[in-house]
Amino acid sequence: MKKSTYRFGSLIRVCLIFISLLIIIVACDEDENVQRPNPSIQIIENSNFVSSDTMISVGQTFIVSIHAEFNGYNKLTNFIAKLNGKNYLDLGMYADSFDREIEIQKGLDDADEWEFIIRDFEGNASSVNLTSKKTQILFMVRLISI
Repeated sequence: MKKSTYRFGSLIRVCLIFISLLIIIVACDEDENVQRPNPSIQIIENSNFVSSDTMISVGQTFIVSIHAEFNGYNKLTNFIAKLNGKNYLDLGMYADSFDREIEIQKGLDDADEWEFIIRDFEGNASSVNLTSKKTQILFMVRLISI
């Protein structure tokens, strides 16, 4: 009688191990290795906004309009604006799309390199760049003789 109880207990252990392994295999998500597309980001082209590289006077302000969309899988979580490689603006969100108007004032540098970056929940990122260059302002002095 002890032998049949031992066999029955062994059979239950083997079945539990098999079921546990089966649950672990089924529970593993195959999507972990799937590479999703990056979110999209663009500078809106409109007569009211600067939408491409431009020449501008020092101290003059202009507006850049940004639009970003998620990739259909992962929500947008972070927007970063960099000026000459340094963080200028860093915003967090959890959204399908993102729209932002940024008012920028031209600095004293000859060229300001702007990079606008959008990231999603998985860390996928896309960026767009904009360069604003200083215009050459010439002052003319006219001598008037009387």
